[in-house]
Amino acid sequence: PDRDGLPNLCEYAFGSSPHEANTTDGMVWEVGRDGVFRCSFYRARADLEYTLESSPDCVEWTPVVTNPGTAGGPVNLEFPTTERSRFFRLRISQ
Repeated sequence: PDRDGLPNLCEYAFGSSPHEANTTDGMVWEVGRDGVFRCSFYRARADLEYTLESSPDCVEWTPVVTNPGTAGGPVNLEFPTTERSRFFRLRISQ
């Protein structure tokens, strides 16, 4: 409803308001020159499942970690990437 591009489930999962436009400034998704993937986000809810997944081709996805960190707090993850092309996504489900 606030037209910021985040679905309501994501607004709920990250603790943001679906009635106020906001950005994902608190989220970091990057692969450094050292080949390490860094991911940071706020895990707001205990009643949702947060699964970081990886894929070499965006077709086959493999869970890397499920429900990292503690609900109600920040999550900071680091993973070395061993392939030239590696994709990551955060799957949020009920």
